[in-house]
Amino acid sequence: MSDSEIMNANENCDSCKKSLSGKNVKSLDCKHVLCSSCLGENEDSDCPICIDDDKSSDDLSRHSLTDFPKDIDEISVKQCFKHFKEESNPILFCKTCSTKLQCVECLNSHTRSTCNVISYEPVEEARQDCEKTIAKLRSTDCDLKAELLEDLKNHKERCFTELENKFSIMEKKIKSFFKKRENTFSNLIQDIDELYSNRKSLNSNLCLLSTERMSFSLEPMLDVKYAIKIHAGFGAKARTPKKLTLVRELSRVHDFPVGLCNNAMYTIKKQKRDTFLNYYSFSNLDIQETRMTADAGEFVITSNYVFIRQKSSYTLSMSKNPFPHPKPRLEFAKIGQSIDSLYSATEKCLGEYFILCSNREGKLCFFENNNLKWTLESNFDVYDSCISHAGFPVIITDNDNKSSLIVFDRYTGNVLKAFEFQTFANIWSLPSNGFLLRLFDTTKRSDKISLHFMDETFEMKLLANADIQNLITSANSNELIIKARSDKRMKLFRL
Repeated sequence: MSDSEIMNANENCDSCKKSLSGKNVKSLDCKHVLCSSCLGENEDSDCPICIDDDKSSDDLSRHSLTDFPKDIDEISVKQCFKHFKEESNPILFCKTCSTKLQCVECLNSHTRSTCNVISYEPVEEARQDCEKTIAKLRSTDCDLKAELLEDLKNHKERCFTELENKFSIMEKKIKSFFKKRENTFSNLIQDIDELYSNRKSLNSNLCLLSTERMSFSLEPMLDVKYAIKIHAGFGAKARTPKKLTLVRELSRVHDFPVGLCNNAMYTIKKQKRDTFLNYYSFSNLDIQETRMTADAGEFVITSNYVFIRQKSSYTLSMSKNPFPHPKPRLEFAKIGQSIDSLYSATEKCLGEYFILCSNREGKLCFFENNNLKWTLESNFDVYDSCISHAGFPVIITDNDNKSSLIVFDRYTGNVLKAFEFQTFANIWSLPSNGFLLRLFDTTKRSDKISLHFMDETFEMKLLANADIQNLITSANSNELIIKARSDKRMKLFRL
């Protein structure tokens, strides 16, 4: 067969797959068509393609059919699937090549000095730990996905309800306007005899009715914009305050507040068997009060709620924040039972809230809204606590004269971060998602106390060295009240 006939039958070389155009070609007895470069100088040599196929066949022929399992059920994990040999004990692993060595032949191929061969056991343990962690993360993702979708659904329903109410109001106004005009028309016709004698008044009314129009703006159009954020760590990035700024001195207030929010502060007054919650507005420092249950134990006040633990019944209850329009007495609804201590609570937007407490069995309990999210065996004394505004609970422990800060995952209760500090006094959360820490300065053997800001990466910044006796932060603004030990005066600061 001539070169032109071969090129018409085959456009590319069977070996290098390049075009045969302009090259010397040859068709071999095996029917493979090669260019001169692939065939080499010896045109009588064997076909390189067929030689490679023969090698592959020889490799396969080394294993007889008896080496292969006859049935899939006969395949055992005790057999090396690469060499069909009995699995060695122990199984090894080459860290250099990242290869599992199951039999002697596997090991023989990794005897180079560069190969670092170890037992496969730690690799298998790491794999199992990884599978467990991934399974737990998948479960958490599933719960979080369902929670976010449910929140979105509820928010959508609230938005639709609000829109429907606004459109209903507009509809009523339009109907009322035209109903009023219709009544005017009817009255004019009925009183035409009387009005005819006063043509000027009649014409004036008709002219007014002719020019009167109703309209409304169609703007703005519905424009929904939401920012979906993926948080790393235990919350969104905190805004680092630069300094403490004095707002005012609270000279008329004598009792240190138990709550601070909504541009007001709250104090407790006990009279015999009754407990009263007092409300001081910063605008005028007028006092309002409402009566609480006499069985009040610990309680926390947020922007919209009052959370309380009732001592005799060990129940966790909540009520709407009654101020600035208080009722004579607070009415509480039960959230949980068998609660021994109420540690802290915080509130997010859209009325979401989180509560950290402990039950009578000594377990930490975390509530999201009215639902118990998780419980955790507690083998430490909770010295102080707070909840970040992203919903992650933080506790301060005091064991063996050592203080530790522990951050928990709000979804699972797993420990996200734990580390030791010098002696603590208190910790508070800020709406910017940071924390305030009041630390005793033990290194200088002084009674002075330092106030620090800690962000979401646990980096700390000194805000002030002050003689602080008491401190409380606002539930919905970066304001705080500080009471000094020296002069006992209370001052309102802003971060």
